[in-house]
Amino acid sequence: MTNADKFKDIFGLYATELWAMSEKEFLEWLNSEVMNCSEIPNNWTPCSVKKHPDKSMYCHVTVIDYDGDCIVENDDWDVDSESWNEYSDDEIIAWMPEIQPYQPEEESGE
Repeated sequence: MTNADKFKDIFGLYATELWAMSEKEFLEWLNSEVMNCSEIPNNWTPCSVKKHPDKSMYCHVTVIDYDGDCIVENDDWDVDSESWNEYSDDEIIAWMPEIQPYQPEEESGE
């Protein structure tokens, strides 16, 4: 899967518009003061809106890699130490709770 495909999976309908943005434009979009949580694609929370979760949890995080690309990683937020396990607050630009896998309902044995 290419980075463009991953980006499209993450940002859905916004992908074409966002992919064409420069890194600076993308960060400005994420950090826009007019954006609220209901407008964030796929439930991402920009750190400018809310820096971290209210409780300890495993999250997907968007970070900027060494090439300036936005990538998705996983990290643990620890509310007691008020820190991420792998990344610093400065590296993470957005987060969302870990997506849980689909669990099919068990069929009843009627």
